[in-house]
Amino acid sequence: LDLRYDPQRRRVCFPCRNDSGDLVGMHGRAIDPENPLRYYAYKYGDTYNNHVWTNANNLDCSNPLILVESVFDLASVLRVYSNVVCSRSASVSNDLMLTLPSCPYILTLYDSDAAGDTARKFIESKAHVPVTHLLPTKGKKDPGECSEEEISTILTESLFSTI
Repeated sequence: LDLRYDPQRRRVCFPCRNDSGDLVGMHGRAIDPENPLRYYAYKYGDTYNNHVWTNANNLDCSNPLILVESVFDLASVLRVYSNVVCSRSASVSNDLMLTLPSCPYILTLYDSDAAGDTARKFIESKAHVPVTHLLPTKGKKDPGECSEEEISTILTESLFSTI
């Protein structure tokens, strides 16, 4: 993931690269649970480049694509499946959907909350390929809270049975 650490803001930082591999920003996640600002988007030049999916530069577009909400969700899913991108927010925009890599099938694994529900509906309305919505393990808010075994079970039971 080419992670970095910002000691001043005490954040784990995930580079955001476009599909050509060019660095276009960073997304930081606070490691202190008491930090009131959990996420911090670092500008690249004068823009945040919110239209770029995190991990878009590592995709194999011949395989199903999993969409997740946060960088920790991305890291969690990457433990068992590599074709995953992160929107860095539940607020998925039209611009972000326009840059969605062309894959044969999309699965969403967004948080099990109202914002996740809204993202799932929006993604399904804008996608040009079949979409299936997966949910985190019961009792877990998001994939970032799930163990490697739980992620594997979600994907094995859902991903491969729906395609």
